[in-house]
Amino acid sequence: MAKRRINSDNQCQVQIQTNKPFHQLKSESQKKKRLQTLASDIYNRVESALNLHNFYDSKLAHVELRVNGSPIRFQDINLKKPNYKILDSTVRACDELLVSRDGYRRLAAVMPEMEREYEVEKCRHEITKTMNDVIPVHTVQINSLTPNGAYRLLKDILNVLISKLAYGDLAILKVGDVVHVKLSGDGRQVGKHHNHVMFTACILNQHDAVLSPSNQHCIFLYSGIEQYESLQQAFSFLIEDLLTLNTEGITDSNNNHWPIEFWFGSDWKFMSLVLGIKGPTAVHFCLYCNCKNTDRWNMDLDYENSCNTLGRKNSNLLPFLEN
Repeated sequence: MAKRRINSDNQCQVQIQTNKPFHQLKSESQKKKRLQTLASDIYNRVESALNLHNFYDSKLAHVELRVNGSPIRFQDINLKKPNYKILDSTVRACDELLVSRDGYRRLAAVMPEMEREYEVEKCRHEITKTMNDVIPVHTVQINSLTPNGAYRLLKDILNVLISKLAYGDLAILKVGDVVHVKLSGDGRQVGKHHNHVMFTACILNQHDAVLSPSNQHCIFLYSGIEQYESLQQAFSFLIEDLLTLNTEGITDSNNNHWPIEFWFGSDWKFMSLVLGIKGPTAVHFCLYCNCKNTDRWNMDLDYENSCNTLGRKNSNLLPFLEN
């Protein structure tokens, strides 16, 4: 038995001596393979030593080395339990700070105590799957032969937000309150030849907190420009959901009913397109009343805020706002 062990050690030493030194390896795959072999040898030798000295029910948790000044940590993944709180925080930090997968790998390489990148990526996929089940994202075609837009139903978003705002630690809604939802949108040039148009919704009951970008929730995004035909096609996917919310409200998971009141605001171009109003040089140009452009200086006139009916060019894409 002793001779067999000595022969095995001699063979191992001969094999190690024939290998190129670790610091001379150029390929990352070769370095990874060498480290895996080293980790396997360390594990097997420690297991043999534990059995030799009668340490039963014992496992090697991790080993830390410094190779050429760089920290190396070997760890038994079967013994490590994932810390989902840390993983969730790591995913959020990477998303908010735009940390790439390669960048995180390099950071974790010099800080072995950080969560492994594959665990972070696995957690990200689980979060994405959960969110797709709760708030599905639907892809559509807007004046295109290929999918160039996506939308989420406002009802699904409100189900999540109302539960948080009514039953969370910092609840601001009480059962029976009217939920004031503001609809908005805008277009933006994101490149020399690319434009995006986004529709958003926010809950005005949050008061000053609604000014935070994190409380502006996208309900539709497509690649294109601000024009009536594109907006008409886009709103066709949302209008049924918006009409139902406007007339029936929403019932949460606790079977409490919440009335919905819609508000609409944006820049002049987007609002005029959605409301179907003519351009700013038209005779009846106002978004809110039938004021004539020749009378806009006259402060003695009083116009009721009842929508512009004389300067209408196209049909209103949000007709429930006129009621």
